[in-house]
Amino acid sequence: MNKKISVIIIAVIVIGTLIGYFIWEFGNYVAKVGNHKILNHEYTFFLRTLKKTAEAEAGAYSEKEIKELWENPAGGEDPVAIIMNRALEYAKEFKIQLIMAERERFKLSDSELSQIRQSLDNLLDDKEYANFLKNALGLNPRQYKDMMIKRKLVEKYVDNYLQTHSVDMSQYNEKLSEWKNDPAFNLVKNERVLQKVTNKNMILLQ
Repeated sequence: MNKKISVIIIAVIVIGTLIGYFIWEFGNYVAKVGNHKILNHEYTFFLRTLKKTAEAEAGAYSEKEIKELWENPAGGEDPVAIIMNRALEYAKEFKIQLIMAERERFKLSDSELSQIRQSLDNLLDDKEYANFLKNALGLNPRQYKDMMIKRKLVEKYVDNYLQTHSVDMSQYNEKLSEWKNDPAFNLVKNERVLQKVTNKNMILLQ
């Protein structure tokens, strides 16, 4: 009897673990660029940044003004859908550049990583700043670190590309547009998660 109970308990644990894994695996990204995931916090970073910018440009600072901004159609279009699609485009560009850096085995050096992490740790030791990040960008310290390291990698990759290919920024942007239109980099949305993350971050957050 005890043996049967043990087997049942183990089976329940295994099933629970598998369910948890699949929930995490299919719930941690809003879209894919080819086979590469745009993670929830990557999309959130761009969504929140665009949201804040749009509110500042519209002079919407109070809860009432923010609510009116996002609930009133702009030229007949849903403003939330507009900003969602823009954030996805930015996230797609970001992901493509990370993919290209990976393909070319382009990395930050150990010393660069160490310096970046140290600077971020110093910033995030300030609880007030960590709370600001959470409120402004919707990211926890680990997610913010991940984004800043990836951004630094993209910046370095772009600088290196400009130098090694002897092109200017406008020519690089043309190349980036080519990559974006490459079928290998098609954007496939994870609709349910995308909508959930968007709704969570657009609900009158200031």
